[in-house]
Amino acid sequence: MDEEGEKIYFNEEDFVKISLASSGQQEALWILLQLFILILNQEKVFLIIEEPEAHLYPKAQKSLVELIALWFNGNKSQVLITTHSPYILTAFNNLIYAGNVGEHHPEVSEIIPEMLWLNHEKVGAYRLSGGSKVDLMDEETHLIRVEEIDTVSQSINQDFDAILNLELQ
Repeated sequence: MDEEGEKIYFNEEDFVKISLASSGQQEALWILLQLFILILNQEKVFLIIEEPEAHLYPKAQKSLVELIALWFNGNKSQVLITTHSPYILTAFNNLIYAGNVGEHHPEVSEIIPEMLWLNHEKVGAYRLSGGSKVDLMDEETHLIRVEEIDTVSQSINQDFDAILNLELQ
């Protein structure tokens, strides 16, 4: 560490001091460092990640999910993730779907690298409601029913449509 403090570099010239980084950058850095150490040490663990989406732009959430999947597939550990983010769940769905379809269509690897594919039999998703868990995995598609936690989007869209209809009258 130099006199200026530790930094997060975005490229060779652009950086932010960790002490001045956004809360999302600081939280993501902790997860990234933890995964990096686990990958380096090839440790098999049970990892709990609480709300990895906190303060992150949706594209960064997707990248974080892909890193988690890469680590998960690489060492057969277990991970429990709590989230309120439909982006996180949808990103996981893409990796599950790639794994499902990739069995019969290996060209899926041209869209999503095979090392990120998730086996639906090793994934569970639940919503807690009234002290009990509600299974979010669709038995037919083997995908997470994201709409179960994203009911607000429908409500927001309905409000917008109602306002639009008033304007168009």
